[in-house]
Amino acid sequence: MPQYRADVWLGSNSGRQEVVVNANTSVGAKEQIMNVYGVGRDDIRNLHQVSGGGSSGGTSIEGGGWLIGIAAILALWYFLTPWVAMLAGGAGATWVAEKLCGTSVEDACDNDNNRALAIILASALIVGGVGFTQGSKWQRDMQTEESVPAQVQKAQ
Repeated sequence: MPQYRADVWLGSNSGRQEVVVNANTSVGAKEQIMNVYGVGRDDIRNLHQVSGGGSSGGTSIEGGGWLIGIAAILALWYFLTPWVAMLAGGAGATWVAEKLCGTSVEDACDNDNNRALAIILASALIVGGVGFTQGSKWQRDMQTEESVPAQVQKAQ
């Protein structure tokens, strides 16, 4: 189960304290902090997930499954290069921006952290757009009728 950390105002005697709770979502973590510590919604600041709740175990592709998987990836890359590059660029930029801002998209929405949300969204859109244009160029280069040796012969 994921853990969430928040700075909570517990009154003038205790002041602001760092609290860690286990919850499935940030909304559940906020409700849990409000119920356990008897504080209001406005007393909770900087709520963010500090550890994931990944599951154990996994899947494996056996035998010819690897070959089919690699062929499918190559086919997707060949036919949908701009979209794959856009998706990869946007996802990568989102991940980097979340790490730099110290919050996830979900937590930024829940905490009304508009600055972090704008940074994450802008980086995903910009890098995704660059990925799409670069992917279009790559796709054009891959699908040209002339091969590299033919282009070299023309140059000579």
